[in-house]
Amino acid sequence: METIEILTSQNVRIEYDLASLRDRMLAFSIDVVVVGISYLILVSILSATIGGLVNEGMNGYFVYGLLPVFGFMVYQLSCEVLRDGQSFGKSEMSIKVIRLDGKEPSLSDYLLRAAFHLVDSILCLGVVASLLVGSSPKRQRLGDLTANTTVIRTLPSLEFQLE
Repeated sequence: METIEILTSQNVRIEYDLASLRDRMLAFSIDVVVVGISYLILVSILSATIGGLVNEGMNGYFVYGLLPVFGFMVYQLSCEVLRDGQSFGKSEMSIKVIRLDGKEPSLSDYLLRAAFHLVDSILCLGVVASLLVGSSPKRQRLGDLTANTTVIRTLPSLEFQLE
């Protein structure tokens, strides 16, 4: 298990296990399912109440094209801000977002991460995010690099050594 050492502002060194690419992909998949189910429920309600307006012209483009992407970005941002760096998927996989300087991530850090999800996870189908997480020493995707964050495991790995 790869680790990262963070020096806090009080000169305390803390060592964390980095989240693996597998854990991050599973957390992302759980988040996509949560957003997808919420989206289907919302579209069903909209179709039942306002019917034909949902499928007409730009309304259809918005509802079927932009709403799921916008919904995912809002979901990521709100979950990470309100749940201390964890979306529901991250919580299930026991991982969370932290800053590399030891401070608590701010709203702007979470906003940068959510905005760059559009580029490295959604538009590129996760290829860019996977390549960056798999090849960078701190397992950071593009959003993490811009926000100076990384994703760590909240449960330490159990490793025993004989000396």
